Amino acid sequence: MTKKLYFFTAILTIVIITSCIRDRETIWETRLKAPVAKSTLSIENILGSDYIKNQGDTTLSLVFKQNLSEINTDSIIKYSDTTITFGASLQTLDLEDLSFSYTITIEELLLQAGFNQSLLNIFFSNPIPVNIPGNTLTDALSNIIENSTLFQSVDIESGVVELEVINNLPVDITNIDFSINNAVPSNTDLLYSKVIPLIAKNTIYTDVAVLDDKTIYSSLKININSMNIVGATGVILNRNQKITANIKVKNVKPRKATAVWPAQDIIDTTTLGTLDNTNSGVSIKEMIVKTGEVYVEALSSLEDTLYLTYEVPHLISNFGTGSSLVLTAKIPPSQNGEYGKITKVIDFSDYLFKLNGFGIDGNVPDTVNVFYQRIRGRIEYTGQMKTLSKEDTLLIVAGIRNVVPQKVLGYFGNSVQKIGPDELELDVFDKVKSGKLFLEDVKMSVTLNNGIGASAKAKINKLQSIDKAGNVVDLNVQNSGEFTVNKAIDKNTMDFNDPVIFSANQHVLNKANTPNITDFVSNFPKKIRYEMEFELNEGLPEPSVQTIVNNPPNFLYDDKFLNGDLEVEIPLHFLADSLVLIDTLDFTYNASINEDIKKGNFGLVVKNSFPFNAFITLVTLDNSGNILDTILVKGSILKAETNVNGKVSNAVKSFIPVQLDLAGIDNLQFANRIIATIGFHTGDSNNPELKKHKIYSDYKLDVVLTAQLSLQIKN
Repeated sequence: MTKKLYFFTAILTIVIITSCIRDRETIWETRLKAPVAKSTLSIENILGSDYIKNQGDTTLSLVFKQNLSEINTDSIIKYSDTTITFGASLQTLDLEDLSFSYTITIEELLLQAGFNQSLLNIFFSNPIPVNIPGNTLTDALSNIIENSTLFQSVDIESGVVELEVINNLPVDITNIDFSINNAVPSNTDLLYSKVIPLIAKNTIYTDVAVLDDKTIYSSLKININSMNIVGATGVILNRNQKITANIKVKNVKPRKATAVWPAQDIIDTTTLGTLDNTNSGVSIKEMIVKTGEVYVEALSSLEDTLYLTYEVPHLISNFGTGSSLVLTAKIPPSQNGEYGKITKVIDFSDYLFKLNGFGIDGNVPDTVNVFYQRIRGRIEYTGQMKTLSKEDTLLIVAGIRNVVPQKVLGYFGNSVQKIGPDELELDVFDKVKSGKLFLEDVKMSVTLNNGIGASAKAKINKLQSIDKAGNVVDLNVQNSGEFTVNKAIDKNTMDFNDPVIFSANQHVLNKANTPNITDFVSNFPKKIRYEMEFELNEGLPEPSVQTIVNNPPNFLYDDKFLNGDLEVEIPLHFLADSLVLIDTLDFTYNASINEDIKKGNFGLVVKNSFPFNAFITLVTLDNSGNILDTILVKGSILKAETNVNGKVSNAVKSFIPVQLDLAGIDNLQFANRIIATIGFHTGDSNNPELKKHKIYSDYKLDVVLTAQLSLQIKN
């Protein structure tokens, strides 16, 4: 607290009656004794009122409190980015099945067998029984099938051709030599060949053959190279009698094709993603996301537009009440050798992120820390001819990054979290210059405030008192000061500003469990170095995955942490051995009388109600903090009188002369602050008969600076 020393001067009024001689200057010299400054110094003034606590019985304690470092969300839950890199060729590329037919009528066959057209017309017009002789047809019957509106060429990695021959002739046929060729670029490019031994009349023949490693073109040639007609008698002819060959090319997986492609998913994959926590042993069921991003980067060599979908089904918007996260992107076609590419990002803040994997759907057992993701790549029907190849590539990098949870449910394991080594900077003893303090008692307490939904066992590994000179006193804490704080209580509210009820526990250190605690404080620490550790869920059995999913034992909110306070309470009940305190006081001087001061003898009058002898030194400072003068105060301030209980009964007044010459007096007019150095001493601290004294709120030093001034007064 800033103190004001107020200067005041009382000047004696002198009535002067002069003679009639008016041309002579008359000078009188007079001596005055007056107080020029005063102040009251209590223990609050000396040590600072912010640290002094009245105990209720008017005794005082020195109390200071400092916050320790904290265990925050990142200490327990911190996620690394999760990425799925999917490089794919067009393994699932499909073409539509190709279907076409070839028909040979009875009329075409009989003409080739040598029947006359006019005669056949009579037979077809009249139901006349006809004898058909057996015959072998050696001239090939063929037909060209055009598919140029569907494809130009298909290099088939795998596929099949299905043949169906329907014999609706009135006769059996045998040894049918059937083949399929590309009409271009060469009729010798054979795709399928089969000699069918027999197809009886009114029956169907079927066959399946593979087309692996074949190339088909848009123009196909269907051939019946030869066959035998089995003779029959009494046959009634009509023009609807025929052989029909139905051909289907299906299940084609092309290596490369130039075709009009149907709409299709060319990529569809579902994978499990693990949201990796940098701390092992942490099992998370779900979280509400404070911030996070889904991103997709894709490159495509396809000549067609690729429609990409990245889906995380159990990342649900609006805190779990909305829809699943779906990212869609359109990758443009590759042009002039340049890949089509896209980059897209979606923020998923305020989403519910379920992390028990496929188990959410009930199709596999529950798990933790796992989510599933689906990537689909689709081409749409355009009606345009496009060349796509198995060598076309698609590179997709998709993932989840920059995840910061708002709330987490799960199990945090038995992880050990450490605070420190760290240091607290103290100013409570800054006014102590030197000396020793012998305290009756000290109480220190470490308070834990737990905003995490997990109990924690605390252990004090180190507490050190470090004074200004670097001297260290290690606090000997019994049993490492171990104690436990319960987990916080979840309010289950969406108000994330105040979602929990903190749990607190305090561990008290005193002379009973910490023998050198008074030495720790008497070191007048400028710093306290500390190191602590906390074990979460200490002594609790590890829950099963099923328990974590159904009834998560732990929870955590962002910015709700486990922190600690260190509080030191020092009852002012002590012996002082040359204890020197130093403080700076404001100072104001009445300069209006300075030019009339010839010389002055100053004195310090101190009324002491402390039970200690004392001394005082004053140093004047100008407004820039430069030292002007040191005012030597030669003499002791006597201690107050005490009763049998050691409490002050009477304050004692001491007068100490102070000599100032004119230069010293002149310096006073430039001073606006004074450094006061006050020393307390109760006697030999080794004397067992000396008693420690309690400090009460009415103990103080009343200090008055007086001056015996010589003034010259002129007429």
